[in-house]
Amino acid sequence: MKLSPESRKFIEDLRLYLFSTGKSDQEIEDIVAELEDHLWEAEKKGKSIIDIIGNSPKEYMEQFANEMKFDIKQWTGYGAMMILGVFAFVLMGDVINRDTDYSWFELIGYPLLTVCFLLLLMKTMKFLSGVRKKSVGWIVLLLISAIQIGGFVLLIWLDNRYGETVIHFNSTGNIVLFCLSALIFIGGSIWSKSLVLIVIPIFLYLPEYVLMFTPLKEDLQMVISHLISLLGILIYLFFVNRKENRFE
Repeated sequence: MKLSPESRKFIEDLRLYLFSTGKSDQEIEDIVAELEDHLWEAEKKGKSIIDIIGNSPKEYMEQFANEMKFDIKQWTGYGAMMILGVFAFVLMGDVINRDTDYSWFELIGYPLLTVCFLLLLMKTMKFLSGVRKKSVGWIVLLLISAIQIGGFVLLIWLDNRYGETVIHFNSTGNIVLFCLSALIFIGGSIWSKSLVLIVIPIFLYLPEYVLMFTPLKEDLQMVISHLISLLGILIYLFFVNRKENRFE
């Protein structure tokens, strides 16, 4: 079936809104599929989406949300996976840079920041589900990204200024940390049914690690590795987006 652009936009907004309010993925897809059929039948009879949902799409979405329960199990899994993912990225980067000393600031700060960011992200998605202008959406996402980066920068600054090492890993410990990070990425990819948690770490860390064995100066190594990482990730995301649009 091919819905009108207005109906497709509402379907996507509804999916985003329900997801941001902690509803079950399966329930969301069931409701979306049923609503798509309903809108398709209505449009065949010459009705517009306004005739179905009224003049307030947000109120219509809230009605669905109020009838559905918060999926604690699913969102506990999301939270745990995000915390593990952040630790995996941090640990793998530290192992490559041979900097595996950790303070209480890091051990407590990273999980706390991750949980706060997850809650902020949920609120942001709920807000974006009712936004019509794409420019507003991009501005909000940039602000959220800046807040996230700012939080991690502040944590690093506090750690460098006031942090004292409470855990130190030797060479054997570094190997264990690297393997643990790799297992988290693989497990996360299997859990999410996506290769993104395998591909992105490869592009982020492999160029840096390989360039360490070249005679290039450290500053030049950093610039080249960052360029390779950025281009690799952008190319990967481009092909993923192209593939998804092909099957819509």
